[in-house]
Amino acid sequence: MTNTDTTLQLAQSILGKTTGTFICNTEEETAQATVTMINQTDRQLDILTRYFDPAIYDTDACVEAFERLALNSRHSRIRILIQDTSKILYKEHRVLNLGKQLASYIEFRSPTGKYRTWSENFLIADKIGVIHRPHADSHKTLISFNDVSIVQQLAPLFDTIWAEATLDPNMRNFVI
Repeated sequence: MTNTDTTLQLAQSILGKTTGTFICNTEEETAQATVTMINQTDRQLDILTRYFDPAIYDTDACVEAFERLALNSRHSRIRILIQDTSKILYKEHRVLNLGKQLASYIEFRSPTGKYRTWSENFLIADKIGVIHRPHADSHKTLISFNDVSIVQQLAPLFDTIWAEATLDPNMRNFVI
């Protein structure tokens, strides 16, 4: 399958319906998959990320997708765990600024203990879709728009990390 085929299939994928797993090997493909999935998320988005990679999350399309989700419903919930905020606090990251404006819907925390250096990054959309980078320092990313089995593995892990996480002292100015 060529990159063009993967890009087209990702763009046509439907959260909760499209089965199978796509493999993305570039930031561009992962960014497209991320925007596609967030745009289709109705209520809950959970993200565990090492650096909250600006090439993926700080794009016009992604910021718009976050804002649409946050304002979609009073029950919308976006939880973001960022392992290392040092790379994004000194640059203008638009999702952080959006989180400041929509603090009731978008929450940021920092993992503690062994989770501070956890090697996996993932996004869970509405407890059905997953974007999973098994090795945070690699671009190889697995995309599933309908995979309850992987969600059943990652969602409890996310909840555990979230429960133990703290507000990063550097992020305090991003909380209202």
